[in-house]
Amino acid sequence: MGGKVAIVTGSSSGVGEAIAIHLASLGYRLTVAGRNAENLLKVVNKCKEQGLADKEILSMTGDVNDVEFLKKMANDTNEYFNRVDLLVNNAGVGCMKHLSETTVEDYDLVMSTNLRSAFFASQAALPFLKESKGSVVNVSSCGSLQPSKLCVYTMSKAGMDQLTLNTAKAFAEYGIRVNSVNPGVMVTNLFNAADFSHNKVMDMVKWMHALQNRPVKLDEVATAVAFLASEQAAMITGCILPIDGGFHLGK
Repeated sequence: MGGKVAIVTGSSSGVGEAIAIHLASLGYRLTVAGRNAENLLKVVNKCKEQGLADKEILSMTGDVNDVEFLKKMANDTNEYFNRVDLLVNNAGVGCMKHLSETTVEDYDLVMSTNLRSAFFASQAALPFLKESKGSVVNVSSCGSLQPSKLCVYTMSKAGMDQLTLNTAKAFAEYGIRVNSVNPGVMVTNLFNAADFSHNKVMDMVKWMHALQNRPVKLDEVATAVAFLASEQAAMITGCILPIDGGFHLGK
């Protein structure tokens, strides 16, 4: 990738970790951002195993709900690497609650982490993406594409899809492309935090994924992100890409 620079939020675990490691394998220099410094260090070491040197990885510990952190993340990345080519808005939290059980605190946390952070991270990175004519890839969810009783989570991801479409339109004049990936069920900390058993996850897979009775692999999402950021996708913008075994097709 000729020394291109990517920022990946929520990269201390799960799909964000997989995206960071895959981008490292392609030669991207990286800013990895997350709340867990210990986990970020593990991700940094895995990226170094892909061939990156210490100086080619910037690790930033912080909370994407803090807009000042998002500004610092973009500014520090540009100052350190002298460019930003790719922003991956991956940070997110789940809320496996029915609408009737969702609290104000649940609502505010999910909307802030999943949607507000992506909005303001995109805003913060925009001046630098203009210079590189770079791209943004948002990590949304197949939950945005079908109605669900898990109302606040899927609402936040539907909002992210609209953010993708609207920023694709707004950023096009600068030569910046914006796309999203919308994965189906993946085995990540989101389900662990919700205390979902393996059997419960597999039940969701069987109900949701028409194509294959298995979860989506993290590297399937990571390779899709890399494709959307690549020159091979130079004429793709405003794309909402389901990686969900056909869930978006409906029952």
